[in-house]
Amino acid sequence: MTLTFDCNYPCEECRQGQPDVCTKCNDIQGDMILYESKCYLQCPPGTFFEYFQCKLCDSKCKTCEYLSGTSCTTCDGDSAYPYLNGKDCSPTCNYGEFGNALTNECEACEVPCAECVETPNKCTTCRQDNLDKYFLDFSCREKCPVGYYVQLEARNNVCLECSDNCLECDLTADTCTKCAEGWILNGLDSTCVQECPVGTTIFSPATIDKDATCDPCKTSCKTCETTVDFCTSCRDPLSLDRNEAKCILECDIFEQKSVSVQNVCYGCSSSCETCQFSPDYCLTCVQGTYFYRNSCKAKCPMINDYQFTPSKEDGVTCVIEGLRCPFGWKVDEWGTGCELVNQVCETNYELNWDKSACIPISTFWIPFPIVITMAVLCIVPIVSKIKFKKHTLIVPSFTIFVSFCESVCIVVLVAQSYKYGITPTFYLAIVSLIFLFAGNMFFSLMYF
Repeated sequence: MTLTFDCNYPCEECRQGQPDVCTKCNDIQGDMILYESKCYLQCPPGTFFEYFQCKLCDSKCKTCEYLSGTSCTTCDGDSAYPYLNGKDCSPTCNYGEFGNALTNECEACEVPCAECVETPNKCTTCRQDNLDKYFLDFSCREKCPVGYYVQLEARNNVCLECSDNCLECDLTADTCTKCAEGWILNGLDSTCVQECPVGTTIFSPATIDKDATCDPCKTSCKTCETTVDFCTSCRDPLSLDRNEAKCILECDIFEQKSVSVQNVCYGCSSSCETCQFSPDYCLTCVQGTYFYRNSCKAKCPMINDYQFTPSKEDGVTCVIEGLRCPFGWKVDEWGTGCELVNQVCETNYELNWDKSACIPISTFWIPFPIVITMAVLCIVPIVSKIKFKKHTLIVPSFTIFVSFCESVCIVVLVAQSYKYGITPTFYLAIVSLIFLFAGNMFFSLMYF
């Protein structure tokens, strides 16, 4: 066989005038593969071998395994899928891994990092599996340093810096627990101030054991002075006892010697012995004065040509001259008429509807005897009819007379119970009247 070398090795055949552009490969050194007009012993990078041909790897891969186009071995760092994650090129790496920009591979973060960037120990979050690590400046720490507080997040404990005046803080940057030099901790809102707010806090100087603080007033106090429990005003609904400098729920509720006005207890005016609503709204008067329309006068006044004089009942209430009230009534607060007082009735008696008199309680007026009598009278004619046949004229006559009297009594009972407002008796009397009427009708049907 005669060899020709018109084509450059390893081309066995080539294009006319292009000795390096192979159309067929020389197999003298073994099976060679023709790919893109060149001859290869193995498929070039970016391709894989299949059916004696070189084919392009998957578009995500920079290079792939020799016999698999989808099993990447390297990735293109400038593409949308720069990181090798297993046998696949991905835009990002799995949780707990970072994309190494030098190797274009996903690598595991180092403990205690839960997530990291650029290097294995440049943390972005910290592991919380019983390690209790705190994140600050791309590192995981045993605790936050002084001047920082912990912000609890879903997957991380983050150290955040306190505000400028806080030396130490908790929960938020402005919730201070210790202040920088020259600042005072305000216990009212946990901020650092240079002067304590007047009225709501009391300055407490520094000691060996603690720094200077602004102590808030006692909870019940709205404002205070000198000490935290020396109140000068109170929170609703409390009132200020000015004598004790304390906040109380009621001002002298039992003796009624003082009243609350805008959350401050004021004593009754000099002429009032007891008062209500305001110091000048008198309930009773001091000795030597007279009571007129919730005020106390040196003498009873003359109003619209009516001369008011002390009442005959108590000698201190000013009333229209000669006004007297019956038992159970008293002169009204204006001294111009009478009003009912609360009455205490005897045992087995109660006040009527308009509270003008005591009447027997309802249980003593229930007409059970009348109902029983009516039932007996209904039975009498039935027995007489059966036993005496037609010789019962005396019995029906007597029954008619008694029924008439009984009807009158029940009607009177209905009227009286309605008048005195004894509701149970009224309704029972109505029922009794209906039953009596029904009994009389039954009697009439049997004998007439």
